[in-house]
Amino acid sequence: MNATEALIEVRDLVVSRGSFRLRVPRWRVAPGRIVGVVGPNAAGKSTLLGHVAGLLDPSPGRVRVFGLDPIQHPVEVRQQLGWMTDDLPLWNLRGRSLLHRLSGYWPTWDPALVERLVERFEVPLDTKVSDLSKGAGTRLRLVLAMAFRPRLLVLDEPGTGLDLAGRRALLAEVLEVAADADRAVVISSHQLADVQRIADELLVIADGRVVRQGPTDELVGEARTLVPSSQSLSQCRTPSVPASSRQLSGCSSRCWCSSPRAWFPASWPPGRHRRTSDRTRHCPCVPPHAAPRTPESQSCSCGWRGRSATLASPFHCPCR
Repeated sequence: MNATEALIEVRDLVVSRGSFRLRVPRWRVAPGRIVGVVGPNAAGKSTLLGHVAGLLDPSPGRVRVFGLDPIQHPVEVRQQLGWMTDDLPLWNLRGRSLLHRLSGYWPTWDPALVERLVERFEVPLDTKVSDLSKGAGTRLRLVLAMAFRPRLLVLDEPGTGLDLAGRRALLAEVLEVAADADRAVVISSHQLADVQRIADELLVIADGRVVRQGPTDELVGEARTLVPSSQSLSQCRTPSVPASSRQLSGCSSRCWCSSPRAWFPASWPPGRHRRTSDRTRHCPCVPPHAAPRTPESQSCSCGWRGRSATLASPFHCPCR
């Protein structure tokens, strides 16, 4: 495979599951890139990545990884693709035994790298998988995904269960992988703050649709929020709320569909912290009829800044 060819190429993918439908017209991941797949829960992120890894039944459209169909060539693809999700099934062995047993499946398994990753992620190797905490299980799965130096590292919601130190270790390792011009990382999250600082590109998915796609610095503004597109307001809608009962609220950050505002029912009482739907769950909207207060700047260690203009309590950073 030529080093300049795409590691992932998706065209006209359509996945149907009951009433849910995912459509990805075109998506490409080049070597040396970190790509963030972001959007709310149940948007279709895991479904897309599952097709890339060849773990789901074929659907209409074209999916190629390293130029191969991951379903028809599972061995060739998985030999070079590191896959991690927080619920990935593992043998119920002690961590040390599990690493030893799995090391024989990949010719590129790197014992020195494994030792370093175990130390960095503080993985308890003498504990059985079933006895690990949520965070420890996530850290062990991260080590397994990186241990054989895959050309393509696919991480589906890797921050689940990780504390601040674990997240920092994860970001550092992702940057090291992407420093190799022949390798790439795809990392999904329902929190933009998890990936926007390291991702070269973003793929934004909402309700099974690709609503934004492109370089991170073009999609994310100075306020560390998604810059709205010309179709933002038409895309931002909550189906369970009749259009006649919606009002435009004042909002300091933008929802996943990149709208600079979010909708909420006019009947809601004033003065409460709003979460209007999964699509706008990270949009701290407040009602325009709430008693105004003097704006106060709020900040977070991740660089997010918000304005507390109407609530007695400050806005909460989307990464919390």
